Amino acid sequence: MGNRELSPGSLDYKVDVEALKPQGSSDIPLPVVLGTVFAIIVMAIVVTLLIFKYRENSQRLTEQSEVTKKKMHDLESQVARECKDAFTELQMMVMNDISPISDLTSLPFLDFSTYAYKVLFPNIEDFQRSTSRFHAAAPNNRAAVVAGLKDFHTLLCVDTTAFRTLR
Repeated sequence: MGNRELSPGSLDYKVDVEALKPQGSSDIPLPVVLGTVFAIIVMAIVVTLLIFKYRENSQRLTEQSEVTKKKMHDLESQVARECKDAFTELQMMVMNDISPISDLTSLPFLDFSTYAYKVLFPNIEDFQRSTSRFHAAAPNNRAAVVAGLKDFHTLLCVDTTAFRTLR
C-alpha cells in the first residue's frame, strides 16, 4: 500500500538427519501389535471354518435333494405301474363280463361306404330310400343326378381321398 516495501525476512529449516533414519522401536507398543495380529489370525480361522461348514451343509442338502428326487421318481413309477396293472385288470374283468354276450352276438360292423354316409348324413335313416326320393323329385335331371351320385360314391370309396382319413 502506498509506496512502501516490506521484506518478510528469511526462513531457515533445521533438518535433523538422525530423525529421518528408521529406528528399531516404533511408537505403537508391542502388546498392541501382537494383540492385533492375534485377532486377525483368529478372525481368518473363524471365517475359514464358516466357509467349510457352509460347503458341508450345502453338499449335504444337495445329496438330500437328490435322494428325495430319486424317491419321488420311484414313487411316481410305482404309482404308474399300479395304475397300469389296475387298468389291465379292469379291462380283463370287463372282457370276462362281456365274453358270454359276445359269443352269442357279434359287434355291429358297417362297410366303409355305409359308414361314410352315416357320418356325412347323420339325419338320414335309409340312404337308398332318400336317393330314390331325390330321383323322383327331379325327373328332368335324372341322368345328371344319377351321374353325380355315382361320382360321389366313387369319391367316398377311393383310397386316396380325404374321407379315408376320417376313419
